[in-house]
Amino acid sequence: MTITMNLEIETGARLDEVVAALRSTGASANMEDGYLTGNFDRSNCYFVFKAFSTPEDVAAEGVAVDWKSGVNGAFHSRISDLSDAQLDIYTFLELYAGNSAHEFALSFQYESVYVIRDRSERSSYSCTYIPGGGVDHHLPIAIL
Repeated sequence: MTITMNLEIETGARLDEVVAALRSTGASANMEDGYLTGNFDRSNCYFVFKAFSTPEDVAAEGVAVDWKSGVNGAFHSRISDLSDAQLDIYTFLELYAGNSAHEFALSFQYESVYVIRDRSERSSYSCTYIPGGGVDHHLPIAIL
């Protein structure tokens, strides 16, 4: 069984920026037919990203922002590797946020929001994760 986390990134984001952050984590990433796919080395979490030609509303439930999504990604992790996948995803987000001004929202299947970067809320940057041991399925939202 797998768990899917969805990432929605603001219009104007480019897949090459996403690739750079992913590769900085040690992940393998490849572009083919307009899709960015790959795996994190530590968790083997599979990801796929796509840039849209037409901006879309942010789909994560309860997220009311004034920006539209231009790049969407999905992270697919086996439950047995969820703790490592969570660390990989948050490391990627920290690297991406450090090198990009774009806003984004990470959610569990577009339902529970785990991380959001929305400048209309707050401009500070932090990313919360639970290292090692168990995985907390009820992480607080971090405003990035």
